[in-house]
Amino acid sequence: ACLLIAEFRKTEDTIDTSKKHLLLVNPSDAGNLGTIMRTALAFNIRNIAIIPPAVDHFDPKTVRASMGALFHLNIQIYPDFAAYEAQNQNHTTYAFMLNKSAETILEASQHKSEPWTIVMGNEAAGLPKEYEKLCKSVYIPQSDDVDSVNLSIATALALYEFTKK
Repeated sequence: ACLLIAEFRKTEDTIDTSKKHLLLVNPSDAGNLGTIMRTALAFNIRNIAIIPPAVDHFDPKTVRASMGALFHLNIQIYPDFAAYEAQNQNHTTYAFMLNKSAETILEASQHKSEPWTIVMGNEAAGLPKEYEKLCKSVYIPQSDDVDSVNLSIATALALYEFTKK
């Protein structure tokens, strides 16, 4: 077996307000967060905002799941959505929710405004209802046989649709 011990400094980043963002509201699973970071980097999204309570993005499980992506991202913690919005007023925010009356992911991605922010909620609860008023609501059509897809899968679908040319 090959074991590796790594040491790195925890940093406090500032996201670039002129670039596209991913905003995660209360992510609670370290593996999901790491996978989301890795996926964001794969789609060249390098600015991630997080609203606590949230798993620590420096948690060893998160770092491992990110497969090194953590070290190529700007990750900024905001106390709430109002603080994020105040600093990023130039962004159009797209909240992914289980609201079947919202725009579908395909509709929203075809006429998105840039720079944009994709907003994803907690694994268990999703986004609070008030995000329907704060952002443009987006829905991922899916079978009625499941209540939702995993957060990292939903984020990957959103990033794919919003970044494809």
